[in-house]
Amino acid sequence: AGYSHFLEHMLFRNRAAGHGISYELQALGGYLNGFTSYECTCYWSVFSDRHFERVLEIQKQAVLEAHFGQEECRREAEVILEELKMREDDPAAFCFEQLLEVAYPEHAYGRPIIGRTEVLESVRPHHLEDFYRRFYVPENMAVVVVGGISAERVLPLVEASFGQARSAAAPGRQPGSIGAAGPRRRQLEGDIAGAHLQLAFPIPDLFSDEAFACDLLACVLGRGRSSRLHRCLRERDNHVSRIGSSLFLGREPGQFVIQAVLPKPKLESAETALWSELERVRQGDISEHELHKARNMVESSYIFGQETVEGQARKLGYYEMMGDFGLADDYVRRLWQVDLEALRAAAARFLDPAVCSTVVYAGTHD
Repeated sequence: AGYSHFLEHMLFRNRAAGHGISYELQALGGYLNGFTSYECTCYWSVFSDRHFERVLEIQKQAVLEAHFGQEECRREAEVILEELKMREDDPAAFCFEQLLEVAYPEHAYGRPIIGRTEVLESVRPHHLEDFYRRFYVPENMAVVVVGGISAERVLPLVEASFGQARSAAAPGRQPGSIGAAGPRRRQLEGDIAGAHLQLAFPIPDLFSDEAFACDLLACVLGRGRSSRLHRCLRERDNHVSRIGSSLFLGREPGQFVIQAVLPKPKLESAETALWSELERVRQGDISEHELHKARNMVESSYIFGQETVEGQARKLGYYEMMGDFGLADDYVRRLWQVDLEALRAAAARFLDPAVCSTVVYAGTHD
C-alpha cells in the first residue's frame, strides 16, 4: 500500500530538463493536477486545444518514460511522510481509514492510499521501478480528452504516441475477502476534541442496480440540512454537531457510510438514537416525497459536475477505469428507475446491524 501514491508524486517531478510536468503545463498557460484513489491514479490537465500535441507528448513522457533516482526517491519519501502526519492530524479522515480497515480486513480497500510509515521508510527506487513497469502500460490506461477538439484529430495522435510504448498485459486484481462476516467494532482514543462515530454497511459494486437505490438512500438519510439524520440527531435532539451519509463505491462491493461528529459525552445516546432512526427506515418509513427530493438532489449534483471540461473528463475517466464509460451517460436514467419499493428494499437489506462495521474515535478527555 502506498506505491501508487508515491509514483504519482515522483512522476510530477520526473523530467530530464529539471522541471516537473506541472511547470511545463503552466508555461503553456495550462495547469495540471493528479490524485490517487482506491481504484486508479489520474493525471489531468486543462489547456488550450492549440497545445494538444505538445501536452500529449509531455504527459506521455512523464507517464511512460519515467526514471527513479535514489536521491529523488528519498526526498519524495520525506514529503509523503509529512503528508501522512498531516493526514493523521485530520480526525475525520483518520477515522474513515480505520473504518475501511475494519470493513475490509483482507482486501486492498482496507489499506490506506498514502501507505504506512514502515512502507514509506523502506521504499527504494527498484521497488518503484518494478511496480511502475507492471502497472504503467498502455493496456492498463485510459486516455480521456474533452473539449473543442475532434476525435478525428485526437485518435491518430494518441495512437501514435501511446501506441509505441512498451506493451504488457494489464495486471490482474488481487483477490481479497469482501464485506464483514459479522458486526465489527473498533474504539480508539487520541488527542482530539470531541468524538467521531462512523458506520459502514456492505453494499454491491458500482454497476449494480442496488447501487443507485443506495445513492438515493444516502441522500434521504444524510445529505443536507433537510435529511433525516440531520433533522433528527442534529436539529431535534442535538446529539451531534454534524452527521451525513455517503457511498464508498468501486469495481468491487462497496460500503454505505454514515459519519458523525459529536461531543464525547453524547456518544452512547447518539448511537442509540441513530440506530433507532435507521430501524424506522429499515421498516419502510420512507415517503414518496423523500424519494422525489433525493432524485432531484442527486441528479442536480451529477449535472453540476459536468459543467466544466475537467468535470466531464474526470467522470468519463472514472467510469472507464471502473469498467464502462457508458455509465456516465446512463447514470441519470438508471437513477430514475429506482421506485419507492426498490428504495425501501435497499434500506431493509443493507442497513443491517448484523454486518455493520463501526469505529469510534474519541478524545482522551470529555
